[in-house]
Amino acid sequence: MNLDALFNEIVDLYATDAGVMGCYVSGSASYGGMTDESDVDFYVLTSDYHGFLERIHGARRVEVRWRTYDEITLDISRGGPYVYQLMDATPVRDPAGTVDELITDARERFASFSHSAATIKDVHFRVGEARMKLRSAIRTENTGLQAYLCGIYTELLLDAVFVMVNKPVARGTTAWRWLHQLPGLTPEGLAHLTELFQRPLDDRAPMMEAYLNQLHGALTAKLKR
Repeated sequence: MNLDALFNEIVDLYATDAGVMGCYVSGSASYGGMTDESDVDFYVLTSDYHGFLERIHGARRVEVRWRTYDEITLDISRGGPYVYQLMDATPVRDPAGTVDELITDARERFASFSHSAATIKDVHFRVGEARMKLRSAIRTENTGLQAYLCGIYTELLLDAVFVMVNKPVARGTTAWRWLHQLPGLTPEGLAHLTELFQRPLDDRAPMMEAYLNQLHGALTAKLKR
């Protein structure tokens, strides 16, 4: 079963109620790169229903999520994860253009987003604390602790990168997908960051400490502006 046929089947089964405003797909089903093992992330935009269903259709696992228009627009306004999800989305059924409207809103929010001073201060503090703990583990030659800290500080380092360039924080694979589109992050910078995370955890500490020091200094300067 091809994807278009699969999408039509899902619409017929799960998206014909009166409260449905539109449907879209996100993830690899939208931006490409699907494999035989890839799931389909299918969203049904509703006026008042929130739910989840997982089924196998055409030998492919499909996750259907019903989400309300209000919760998505609120998340976008706050710079939440739907900013990135909607920018990656492809409408499947959109009779009134509501999905296209949300995609436009997400792109505009991404372009104009700015972190609050409180958020910058919080990330600045956490980066400062992280670099001191990692520095101590390096000085005491505690390789086990170094590997552990490098693991738990991966997310923080990526958070700090997104905060530095005033873009909504992205998690997990979403962060990696959007890193190359962040303003201010050069191809050389992206390659260097990629190199860091390709190293084994027990070989990252000096490079990660240098990154945390650099980000702490940049966030300090950002707070002073």
